[in-house]
Amino acid sequence: MYKSLKNLPTKPDIGLTVIPPVGTDQAVGDAIALSIKEVWMPPGSMLETVAKKAKNAGIKITDRDCFMVVRGVW
Repeated sequence: MYKSLKNLPTKPDIGLTVIPPVGTDQAVGDAIALSIKEVWMPPGSMLETVAKKAKNAGIKITDRDCFMVVRGVW
């Protein structure tokens, strides 16, 4: 497990915030810094102000769906 997107050994294509809303701002800040183009914020993780910050930085936000359900994992 990594404390930040910045600590990953390689840059991901998508960020997934399965964390409490209080940590979502840092995750989106990391996504912006790494030029990640898409972030999923499932219900319970999303903050409207942080989603707006991400969208303003050109990041595609998915905030109403569960990643695992949409991608057929679950």
